Amino acid sequence: MLPPRAFLLPLALGAAILTAVPAHARSAPSLVQLINSYRASPGFCEGRPAAPVKALQPAAALGHLRLGSGRFIALELEKAGYRAERARVISVTGPQDEEAAMATIEHKYCRALLSTEFTNVGTARSGDHWLVVLAEPEEPRCPAGAKAGKQCAAP
Repeated sequence: MLPPRAFLLPLALGAAILTAVPAHARSAPSLVQLINSYRASPGFCEGRPAAPVKALQPAAALGHLRLGSGRFIALELEKAGYRAERARVISVTGPQDEEAAMATIEHKYCRALLSTEFTNVGTARSGDHWLVVLAEPEEPRCPAGAKAGKQCAAP
């Protein structure tokens, strides 16, 4: 049997590895589920009845963006390899868990959450800071000389 302190080393190493992961990389996948549940049955938005809309598809690249003061979403999307037609960032600070974050986001940003202009979503959390990125991918472009079809959009 190992002495009790032998268990501390793996615990300390695990904690060190966890804290070494950049804060932006810690995603909150259940927040995506909460967003999609809200979209499926929104109830009200800004005091008016709201119609259900299609679920958003998770996009891993959107949950790993390095957004913050002085950073531009278009540049960060490009760095992540995500070509967006349009994108919207929702940022809230304070909630301690996914449900509280969703309540805050739903209250302040229901129109964005229910927008049919977006089909993808990514989320990230750093402490009590929550980030939701809604995006619509850019249509693929036809290579020079190719005809428009199912695989690419007309220029």
